[in-house]
Parts: sequence; C-alpha cells; structure tokens
Amino acid sequence: MTGARHFVNPYERSKWEAECLVLGSGLPAEIVRLAIVAGSERDGSVRRPGALHHALHWLYRGLIPMIPGVADSCVDLISTEFAAGVIAAMVRADAEPGRIVHASAGDSGPRLGELLDFFADFYSRHHRGWASGAVSRPDIVDRGTFSLFEKSVKQSGDLLFQRVCDDAQSFLPMLLYPRTMMTSVARTVRSGGWPVLMRRVAAWLIETDWNRKSKCHVPA
Repeated sequence: MTGARHFVNPYERSKWEAECLVLGSGLPAEIVRLAIVAGSERDGSVRRPGALHHALHWLYRGLIPMIPGVADSCVDLISTEFAAGVIAAMVRADAEPGRIVHASAGDSGPRLGELLDFFADFYSRHHRGWASGAVSRPDIVDRGTFSLFEKSVKQSGDLLFQRVCDDAQSFLPMLLYPRTMMTSVARTVRSGGWPVLMRRVAAWLIETDWNRKSKCHVPA
C-alpha cells in the first residue's frame, strides 16, 4: 500500500486512505471493495441513490450530451444481492488478515457503448423525447473534449448544467481508466447478469421518479 497513487476523485482517495488505516491498525481485518452497486436484481429497488443513479437521471432527461471514456470500457455494475453474497462468502471462508477482495462483475460487466445502447433503447419506450429522437444517445469522447465541455458550462453560468457536471465528476471520469479486479471470490457468487439488473433498476427509478415517490409495483 505504499508508493505513488493516482485517484479519479477525492472520494476514491478517501476510501484508499481508510483502507491504509485499517490495514495498518494491527487488527485481523479483511477488506471487500464493492463495485458500483446499481440496486436489487430481484425488484430493481435502490435504497440509497448514488452517483450512478444521478447520472441515469440526467441521461433520461437528455442533459448529458457526451460521456468521457472509450466504447469498450467495462462498467463494473453489480446488484445488492451480489454484493451481499460476496461479503457472506468472505465471512464463511477461513480468515486471511490483510486480504483484499473485489465484489466485481469482472469481464461479465457491460461495455460503455453497449450500456449506452441499452439505455437508449429502454428510455425510448418510456420517454417521448427519446422515442421521437429529440433526445439521443450521448457521444463518447476523450478526457480533453469532456474538459472543454465542463469549462464551457462553467463559463455559461447555467446552474442546471453545472449541477449535471458536478454529479458527473463523481462517476463518469472513472470510465477513462481500465481496472484490474481480483474476482476469485466473486466468481463463486451467482448473478442474473447486468441486462436483467439494469432493466429492473431503470424501471424502478422511472416509476418512483428516482425514489421521490412511494414504493410501487415494478414489472420484472
């Protein structure tokens, strides 16, 4: 855990610093690093909307014209059930103090281009703007192009787009950097796959207006 480290955002750095404190404490600790927990793969429910869900909200409203990354970047999405399964597997296994395990979809996660195509199709069945073509799939751009977009938003003084950019900073930049995950434990946990997960999560978010409405029935 020594040497130069580079982080996408302060949140990522704070998690690493917390791990350093835990592993340096002398306690017999093990660490499970969770990927992006999208929601329940059973009913799509999201108990605590995070950066992913904010990004999906702005995407639904047509307020994300571009996304930094490359089309074949893996987006590491897992369900709450999968995350719980990996943690449970760690609890049942023999203790290995200092071990770090990733609750990660690994190679079975969607690629960025594939995920955007999925949402373009799904949203077109729930949003008039997407259905008519008034709202379209965002372009995938490099870091420099996205930085210029952010700069133009700041100069415009548009508060709504500034909020979109602020929310995007906590999620989208990570798509520019490939990651290597240790999935030996995660591979032992069953998952229904990302299309089922994201279809149910997206339906739940739309029907509850991103968790603003009371719980309602969501079709499988």
